[in-house]
Amino acid sequence: MILHPAHRDTLVLITVILALMYLVMNRVETTKKVVKSLGLSEK
Repeated sequence: MILHPAHRDTLVLITVILALMYLVMNRVETTKKVVKSLGLSEK
């Protein structure tokens, strides 16, 4: 199956965006956990 270059670029772009969103969400969750643990350890 041969895709037009534009279609392939769009698929790559969507994949990259989804991957970045996934990484950002994981980073946010990890940051919340770290902040929470730091807040608990400071008290």
